[in-house]
Amino acid sequence: MPPTGRRRSLTVAVAVLAALAAPAAAQAATYTVNAGDGPCGAPADLACGGLDDAATAAAPNDVFNVAPGKAPYGSAHFTVGGVTITGSPNFVVNGTLTFSGAGSVSKLQKAIVGQPNGVAPAVVVNGSAGLEISDSGIASTNDDGVVFSESDANKIVRTVVGTTGPQSSAVKITSSDTSASAKKLVAESSLFTGGLASLSVITGASAPVTSAGSVAVTLRHVTAADSTHGLVLDSSHAAPLIGGPFGNITLDATDSIIQNGRSRTVFPGLLALLTIIAPANTITDTYTRTLGVAADGTTQAFDPAAVFAKPDTNNFRLRPGSPAIDAAGFVTDESTTDFEGDPRPGPTTDQGFDEYVNAPPTAVIEVATNPQRTGRPVAFDASKSSDREAGAGGGIVRYHWEFGDGQVADTTTPTTAHTYAGEGDTSAKLTVFDAQGAASAVASVPLKLIDGAPPVIIITTPGANQKIKLTTKKTTSKTVLVKGKKVKRKTTTSKPTKIVFAGAAKDKSGVKGVVITVERIKKTATPAKTPAKKTSAKSSAATAPAKRCAWLDPKKGVVLRSCAKPVLILAKLAANGIWTYKLKSTLKLSPGIYRITAAGQDGAGASGNSASAKDAIHRFTLVK
Repeated sequence: MPPTGRRRSLTVAVAVLAALAAPAAAQAATYTVNAGDGPCGAPADLACGGLDDAATAAAPNDVFNVAPGKAPYGSAHFTVGGVTITGSPNFVVNGTLTFSGAGSVSKLQKAIVGQPNGVAPAVVVNGSAGLEISDSGIASTNDDGVVFSESDANKIVRTVVGTTGPQSSAVKITSSDTSASAKKLVAESSLFTGGLASLSVITGASAPVTSAGSVAVTLRHVTAADSTHGLVLDSSHAAPLIGGPFGNITLDATDSIIQNGRSRTVFPGLLALLTIIAPANTITDTYTRTLGVAADGTTQAFDPAAVFAKPDTNNFRLRPGSPAIDAAGFVTDESTTDFEGDPRPGPTTDQGFDEYVNAPPTAVIEVATNPQRTGRPVAFDASKSSDREAGAGGGIVRYHWEFGDGQVADTTTPTTAHTYAGEGDTSAKLTVFDAQGAASAVASVPLKLIDGAPPVIIITTPGANQKIKLTTKKTTSKTVLVKGKKVKRKTTTSKPTKIVFAGAAKDKSGVKGVVITVERIKKTATPAKTPAKKTSAKSSAATAPAKRCAWLDPKKGVVLRSCAKPVLILAKLAANGIWTYKLKSTLKLSPGIYRITAAGQDGAGASGNSASAKDAIHRFTLVK
């Protein structure tokens, strides 16, 4: 073999041996994160107990599927790039998530990150790998919501970021890196709100003379709302030095809404000679189809209440009739949906993070009458129905009721009532309509209609207008001897009359009980009248006692009490439906006109009397 051939064969062999001896490249792992699972690490243990455990185990390209959990997760610091942290559905973090890795961009998806304690951002991205946040909610109470620095791969998509810190920013991007590449942030279909600025861009450090890298920001369908300044662009900390980046800021906003405009601060230059040798840093910001800032950068004030659904409650969706509707376009490769997933059809879209779609209302129907009885009103309540646009130019304007018996009704109020004739199972349905004419899905509620007619209670004793003597006299004859002769003598005795109330009761559901009331409505002997004192109408009305009636109490006789509170007497009910009540013979009653009224309750719980008045109420007179 020629020498050259031998050398080539040896080279190939060495390469093969080297490849065989080299350790295999680490494979990306997919983890689950669920509270209580404890520490984790590939390949043996892919179940992590928290995000801090996930951060410890993380290697480039690992994926962490985070369970919602019963309690929020705590802070975590990821020191490698290329990790994906995702929830299904959203998971919650109370604390700060930090990303300081290098390499490929990391991803944070479907997360709710809040920093409620102390002064700290909710998310910090200070590694060169950068972070892409999507479909999430980020907020800090006393500091910036999200802080980016030193990466050209940052992105926020379909995410809400906020702060309540008066000197903080919802989103901040900074750069003190003097490398040639600009640090970048792309934001699409997102809302930035609260604090001093919805978005602040700062180049350079706080020292008087410090060089800095540049920052480039791209905003597509972004809403900046409810901040002291919509945008703050500040390059005043970056000194213009020879041969290096000068802390330039470039911002391009398209199809967005910027409330309260933008402010710009540029480094003034230390010496005239310095600015001649090297031009001062610059801020270049352009605005296309953006509400709140004109193309030349000047602020255009607008009424938030005319643009947003409910700005006073931080609902920055577009309201019906908002000037931002159909006022925007679409840029290739940006998010094709808004923050809620509603499509942006293009080429005409709405400005800001929300693509206005009139959401149909939601109908909720409840039965307010239980049980439901035939012949009696059944009340329905739809007050829990809702409309997302209520109070923002929308709201429910009509309630369409289907009662299940062929009858329908339309109301403008959320309550109604309906009386059913037949028994059985059915359902009532409700459809609600909003101010824009959208109809809800049909809501229904089951009904079980039972006998609503009270039993028929008939009074047979005493008869109508019957006269009853309070005492019964009995004459007896007896033969006695008087002076040896037989003589017949008559003896008359008197005893109280046994007064009995009786009648019949019936109902197809059965009768559970019968109750009677007896009222004396007039005495036979009326005492002499005493002349009444003259009083003014005003004083008599103020001092007149409540009207009282004379009710029969089986234990006490006739008693005076409120006419609205009769004495109820429970009759004895036999299996054949005959009811009776016998007054004690020792009970003393005065002569007069009385009225007996009967009522009952059936087996379905309906109370009252379905008999005619002539059978349900009788007058009778007690005489001496």
